[in-house]
Amino acid sequence: MSRLTEIDEHAPDVADTLAQIKQASGSRQLPNVHKALAHSPPLLKAWQPFFNVVRRDFQLSGRHRELVILRVAALNGSGYSFSAHIDIALREGVTQEQIDILGQGLVPPGLDDGERAIVAYTDAITRSVSVTDGEFAAVRTHLGERATVELTGLVAAYNMQTRFVLALGVETDAKPD
Repeated sequence: MSRLTEIDEHAPDVADTLAQIKQASGSRQLPNVHKALAHSPPLLKAWQPFFNVVRRDFQLSGRHRELVILRVAALNGSGYSFSAHIDIALREGVTQEQIDILGQGLVPPGLDDGERAIVAYTDAITRSVSVTDGEFAAVRTHLGERATVELTGLVAAYNMQTRFVLALGVETDAKPD
């Protein structure tokens, strides 16, 4: 699973939260990231609601969201995060060719001007933390202020998530049979 020891999914301080996560995902298998998070009950309880907001409540389209998540995962070398989002990205309209190219750390073909601005903005935040006035203006022109703030939050959240799984050695989840 990771560099950490296995957790007891029935321990009183995490059992309810883990059960809610399983129920919400419709899976009997607990994702490895949640097994790692369960070592800190407060972090486990805060993580899922935060990422639910990031993934579900922002104005960004699902396609834009998944381009960003895959881009951050690829740039940070997080196979866990990248593989977890391939099927979601396909459902949101990212092509397999684009996914493959993103996985190589390259900018895929077929992106419109707004998507290229989003990828450049994601690259800047992930690689150097800050963005230039030009990168900011390009994204703001295409998205507006609220979605630009939400894009920034999405990039920051997945930089946190990828660094978390990489530092703890969280292994890619097995695909259900």
